[in-house]
Amino acid sequence: MDFFELVRTAVEKFKTIENYKNKVIRIIGNIDTDGITATSIIINAFLRDNIKFISSVERQLNSELLNVLNNDPSDIIFFLDFGSGNISELEKKLWNKRVFILDHHYPEKFECEGNIVHINPHIVGIDGSKEIGASGIAYYFAKQLNDKNTGLAYLALIGAIGDVQENL
Repeated sequence: MDFFELVRTAVEKFKTIENYKNKVIRIIGNIDTDGITATSIIINAFLRDNIKFISSVERQLNSELLNVLNNDPSDIIFFLDFGSGNISELEKKLWNKRVFILDHHYPEKFECEGNIVHINPHIVGIDGSKEIGASGIAYYFAKQLNDKNTGLAYLALIGAIGDVQENL
């Protein structure tokens, strides 16, 4: 499987969620530049497709936040620029939610439970610390969701520069 197939598969899984446009979707991004731009990309893509969502940015993904999310009314949760290092905890605490992780940090593990969809370049042999960040992953997800999202590429570039990926 290559990176683009990984993204295509994730978008297909998202679109096969029954009535996904009317579900409560929670978007949570990391508070750094890459996380904020990744969040902006997904927000813009969802707005374009009339997908309902609630968004926020957080400093870190921890047990306290996961406990709150477990009791949150959201059916679907997107983690942007974090989540790969917390897969086991996500599997335990958010087993009753559909979880999408769009992250470039080295993952705790590559295989996930059925309710978790994990897009991470490391899974397919791409170095996420140098070659693509969360905003780039979010861009490819958004582009696969709807071709009209190609205009969001500038946000992915801002995220890469903010994550100092242009100097590596």
